[in-house]
Amino acid sequence: MGQGGYVTLVNATDSDWELTKLEKYQMNAWSFPKKISARSRANVYVEWDQGIGTNQKDDAGEAQYTFGTSGLKFEVQARAKNGFNIQIYFENLNADGNPRVHAINWLGP
Repeated sequence: MGQGGYVTLVNATDSDWELTKLEKYQMNAWSFPKKISARSRANVYVEWDQGIGTNQKDDAGEAQYTFGTSGLKFEVQARAKNGFNIQIYFENLNADGNPRVHAINWLGP
């Protein structure tokens, strides 16, 4: 068991988001839907591994989504090097009011 909670991905665009990469290391829960339809949302449970014998600073995950056939991409990233962090990396697109890497510190329960 480890720190965990839900991430909500809101697709407010007119394009479906297709999962094009899913990788994890030492994450107890890191599963994302293959598709998030246009104008919908997905709640995803994520959990880091804080088990005995694991180095929680090694915990990591990436889930990359592509917007339909446009080639535009973003990635949800989990890191535990300095606490538990979830961040969104805008690979080749801009989001109004957000920097290229938008980090959210995970405060946990």
